[in-house]
Amino acid sequence: MYKKYGRYADAITLISGATTTIIGGGYNLDDLFEKFTFVVNYAGASPTAVVISLDGSIDQTNWVSLGNTTDVSTTAVGFASVNRCVSYIRGNITACTIGACTGITCKCVASV
Repeated sequence: MYKKYGRYADAITLISGATTTIIGGGYNLDDLFEKFTFVVNYAGASPTAVVISLDGSIDQTNWVSLGNTTDVSTTAVGFASVNRCVSYIRGNITACTIGACTGITCKCVASV
């Protein structure tokens, strides 16, 4: 993982292979970033129901949601969040009915 031209050149994996609710560990971006693209992949099949958010923080103690998805219509979903300046991010699966899905992976790309 490396920063290049004010952005992370590679996607940051925030949650990998989850099958239940989980709060991912905070990822230190080493700088303030304000634009995020969050992508969620469902392995095997889409879950029956899910609420997944991208959380952000400036101190890794106080977290706010930068956006969320409840989309289970396909095995890859995502959203973009802008103009919310944070230096830490984490994935957060707050509700999950896994169904035939064998794992949920959340990744993010950040830029200034």
